[in-house]
Amino acid sequence: MPSNSWQDADHGLDPVSRTPSAHVRMTRQNASVIGVLAGFAVLALFPLPFWYGLGVRGWDAGWQVALIAGVASGIALLAVFVVVRVQNALAPRPPAHGGIGPSREELATLHVEDLARIEADPALSHWLPLARRMARFDERALARYESRYRELLAHPGRRIHAQKLLNGDWVGDAEIDYLEHPSRLVTCVHLQPIERDLRTAGIRAFPIDAGRSLWSAANLDLRALRTRHALPECVRERHEADRMHDPGRLFIECTTCQSEIESGGPKRFPPRPAS
Repeated sequence: MPSNSWQDADHGLDPVSRTPSAHVRMTRQNASVIGVLAGFAVLALFPLPFWYGLGVRGWDAGWQVALIAGVASGIALLAVFVVVRVQNALAPRPPAHGGIGPSREELATLHVEDLARIEADPALSHWLPLARRMARFDERALARYESRYRELLAHPGRRIHAQKLLNGDWVGDAEIDYLEHPSRLVTCVHLQPIERDLRTAGIRAFPIDAGRSLWSAANLDLRALRTRHALPECVRERHEADRMHDPGRLFIECTTCQSEIESGGPKRFPPRPAS
């Protein structure tokens, strides 16, 4: 399955497998800093009861000193409350189960509801095998898949892709058009030898980014590709990672033409020679 970075219905990727990113208003660390600053602002009032009671009013009776101490203690407790309240308001803690979103039990319940929705409509029963394999196949996803399925069935030459869709293999219009024109090349002249090799080898690929770049289901090895082709120095590798410890994605790019091929799959290309 293609990588999440290009999961879009028009790019030939499964829009349901996309994991929605959480809406994070502020990181917990930044919220903690703001919370502490707000607490210090409240704590600045701490000397006020001593100044007013002892300095201005001249209180010295035991109960009066106790009252001053009680007010000061209340200010200190209020400062702590403000710190916690501000932190939780700006960056709520994740759910108790330790992740963002529904728990495993909640997902299981939602999955049962998804299946019941499909089973209740015989006209949608062709989606049951796929829905049973997926963690979620909600109403919105079902509507998108069914609409795309009907669209593909309406074109005799594209019915084969409708059958692929039933197995969860979303093939977009850009990929279909690319498949229908086997000699078509979309990358720049410096990357076309690699693209041509991918097409000859039958490795899944399709245009992205308005047709100047390519997604491929190959694990591209630029060093090995240079032994096949006289690739210029402007052809380089670029790595992208969204998070720490994320293996990220590999691109073979042309820095002169701003064209690239994404290395999006596990299949090494070119393959290692047989020993």
